Amino acid sequence: MQNEACEHFHACWVESFITPLLWDALTLIPTLPDTYFDFVFIDAMKKSYLDYYLLIQPKLVSPAMIIVDDVKKFRYKMENFYNYLSEKKIEYTLYEVDDDDATMIILL
Repeated sequence: MQNEACEHFHACWVESFITPLLWDALTLIPTLPDTYFDFVFIDAMKKSYLDYYLLIQPKLVSPAMIIVDDVKKFRYKMENFYNYLSEKKIEYTLYEVDDDDATMIILL
């Protein structure tokens, strides 16, 4: 999947704007300096979305954008993530990508 993502970056001419970090994210993110990311795309084990979200928080610059994939189809696997967003009053927008799924955009 990592190679395929890099091929897409190349095909879209965004290689000079994107630095892929090809490693286990739960291990890598804590080692990065704070204010490292201005954009994060989360597409991983759905039950771990909240873990990823919490790990990246101190690593974000302001403003930042987080895109979270497959949030409608697999909502039942990420209720803890949705509950956290609700409890913290974190606003997001869902964009339908097909009949049974959506992508979430969080602007910070």
